[in-house]
Amino acid sequence: MTQYFDLGQDATTASWELRSLPHQGPLVPSGYPVNDVKTQVLIKQRIAHLWKVPPKRKTTPMPDAVSLQRHHFQHLKTQPYALLEKSDGVRYLLLLTRMSDGEPKSFMVNRKQECWEVSVVALEIHFDGTLLDGELVYDSNQQVLHYLIFDLVASPKFPNISSQPLLPTRSEALNKLIFHVTEHCDDTELEYQVIQGFIFSACTAPMVHFRLKQFFPLHQATFVLNQTRGHRSDGLIFMPSNEPVATGRYLTCFKWKCDHTIDFFLNLRHDTLTLNVLDGKKMHDIIRFGLQFQNHVFYGRMDQAPNQILDSLWQQHEQSGKIVHYVVECHCDVDFLLKTITCFILKVRPDKEFPNTKSTVVKTLESIKENVIKDDLAVFAMTRGSSAAFFP
Repeated sequence: MTQYFDLGQDATTASWELRSLPHQGPLVPSGYPVNDVKTQVLIKQRIAHLWKVPPKRKTTPMPDAVSLQRHHFQHLKTQPYALLEKSDGVRYLLLLTRMSDGEPKSFMVNRKQECWEVSVVALEIHFDGTLLDGELVYDSNQQVLHYLIFDLVASPKFPNISSQPLLPTRSEALNKLIFHVTEHCDDTELEYQVIQGFIFSACTAPMVHFRLKQFFPLHQATFVLNQTRGHRSDGLIFMPSNEPVATGRYLTCFKWKCDHTIDFFLNLRHDTLTLNVLDGKKMHDIIRFGLQFQNHVFYGRMDQAPNQILDSLWQQHEQSGKIVHYVVECHCDVDFLLKTITCFILKVRPDKEFPNTKSTVVKTLESIKENVIKDDLAVFAMTRGSSAAFFP
């Protein structure tokens, strides 16, 4: 039986459409946030069960890539890897499950484990536990949201898929699950795709289009970087093709960014600004206390250039008289001679509850110092060669 969940079109949906536009607020997949605590707990438990991790963890089990450094090139030359473009979007999991009464539901969940109900068309079997990993991006050309799916964590059609390699097994399974609805698809075509076992977003407005991210061999790094896209892209992901689904800090998955950024916990209190990283379970202010890096203490400071985001946060603080705190993504200009980290806020990250850890920041500073640039990637791509294996 086909399950079609039309959440309707009302004022809530209309306001979501505005909030989803760039610079208008966070990217969210629908106008239907899950506020019921029991439902939130059930969703977290289902995700933990499908990912095979402890149910009481505070964050989602999404794997996080580490910054690419020069010594990683040797590993990339000798091990099978797939290349993906790094989308500048918001990470979400897509869960198809059943409620306590057996009713099939679908949800998207961000890093903070905030949940939204979304409209999905699929056969009932998929609601016995399907979990996908991807990024939500805004396509400025088509003026729609795309959910770019790059991994399959669990599926009743593919038992124990998380233990299988990305290529070819998990990738082939994704190609058998996800259908991209276009304007040329009529009802007959959609009904056929459902019968074939595909999953796609319901045709409600505004709509999130489900799409698969494309995997490339490493020698095509320059081609991937130069691709034109409707959404923002800020680098590359080097993903192991012969490893199972990971969780937490993924030490063999590498990210290269055109512009290195660091996520800080910004706190405005009593007209004082602090810029914090996570040190164990405590916040550590790099403006006041600095950060130990290669036997020196580097002190943080805010860039003095005009910044509309920071001005808006100060205004919020002054008008409310309350503490203002957010995770903010910052471009960091590091002066290795003066031992300073000058930070410029690029965007607020409402999808994140915690800033980068101190160890992650140190690794990012190492990457900034190494300064791996596009030319380095081009040289690596040529030496990797077109015959380099995707697979083990």
